[in-house]
Amino acid sequence: MLFGDSITFENEPTKYKVSELMFQGKNIPFACNNELITIGRMKGNIKPGDKIYKISNKRLSDSAKITYSGKEFKKIKLKCKIIIKRNNPISVIVYPGRDYDNYKGVSVKYESKIIPEDAINQPITTEKIISQFSKTNDTPFEFEKIDVELDEGLYISKLSQINALRRDILEKLKKVIIQRFERNEVKIKEKSFKDSAHSNPKVSMLLAQLNPSFDYTNMENVNRVYVPLRCFRDSKNKEVIKDITSKFNTYIYLPAVMNLNYMNLLDAYITSFISKYDIKGFVFSSIGEFGFIKDSKKYKDFDFIGNYTLNVFNNYSVDELSSEGLSTITLSPELSKKDIQEIASSHANKELIVYGKLKVMTTNYCLLGQSNRLLSYM
Repeated sequence: MLFGDSITFENEPTKYKVSELMFQGKNIPFACNNELITIGRMKGNIKPGDKIYKISNKRLSDSAKITYSGKEFKKIKLKCKIIIKRNNPISVIVYPGRDYDNYKGVSVKYESKIIPEDAINQPITTEKIISQFSKTNDTPFEFEKIDVELDEGLYISKLSQINALRRDILEKLKKVIIQRFERNEVKIKEKSFKDSAHSNPKVSMLLAQLNPSFDYTNMENVNRVYVPLRCFRDSKNKEVIKDITSKFNTYIYLPAVMNLNYMNLLDAYITSFISKYDIKGFVFSSIGEFGFIKDSKKYKDFDFIGNYTLNVFNNYSVDELSSEGLSTITLSPELSKKDIQEIASSHANKELIVYGKLKVMTTNYCLLGQSNRLLSYM
């Protein structure tokens, strides 16, 4: 147990912070195993014999906090030679002290404006210079060896000048190292992509949300419009959907997750919507939806499109889904250029997402529901 730890009791959900720790009547910073201790004053549903659980460790938390505080831990070992001669400015040579692959051949020489004076009483010593120059603190460097060439009887009026010299030489060394790893801008001449088979690609647009005050009929060069199922259910979108369906080939964009109860309502919803609007087909986000709709004879004249959520990665999937009745298949956005070129050999119609936001994750489970219930007990 450590001063500052957080604990809780078996029958008491309140979290306590250990603000007082005593052993044999004396305050102590921490307690060892098998020691009988007294822990501050605490109120609540606590009685002798209750189990105590430590839920945070101050020492562990403090040590972890240091790792993301910005302080450098891994130091580059350096060797240094300081030359202090009478009537000459102080000069320093610094270079990596070990065989670092990334720093081979790096060496920095720096000549300061500091000229030592003749000492009257206490001349500067080699030990004092090494002591001042070794204070690298939070820099990524550390001196493992410092050689000093020092003439006798010299004096440096301000030791802060040595500190400034150290900072200057290390800053210069850092810049030299960084320059070795800087990437030069490479200008690439753009090549025009010409494909006679796809010289006139068609454009499909997904309207994730509808704005009733916006005139969508002014959109140009759009062949298909995908409207989410939830937008059809909102009465405020009635007029705007009529405008969209009157000008564009409009498809109902089905959600990726549907539970069984919602699936039972799906047929009723779709029947209502296709009777009100000119709908060309459906965009399926799951195999379950596709199987449910395609087996119904009332939808046999509609166009079926597979969404990217079907995770189509190769020609086998394309051919299989095409044989099942999908007229167009959206390829997975995770495919590389090489993969896309290989799938392009298939004769099925394919779509590729070229702009827009993708969902990171889709789940039918409420991630916050359980956590909120747990927080209510804290």
